[in-house]
Amino acid sequence: PVAGGAAIIALGLIFAVWLIIVGVFVLLIGLVGWLFEYYRGEFAH
Repeated sequence: PVAGGAAIIALGLIFAVWLIIVGVFVLLIGLVGWLFEYYRGEFAH
């Protein structure tokens, strides 16, 4: 998702500004998923 978001942002710079907004949302979702991929929480066993 991170590479896809970056690609959508790059295409948005070339073709349409609204693609940049979509790409930023995809990139943020990918980064949050990457950040919390192994998060177990404070009370995990």
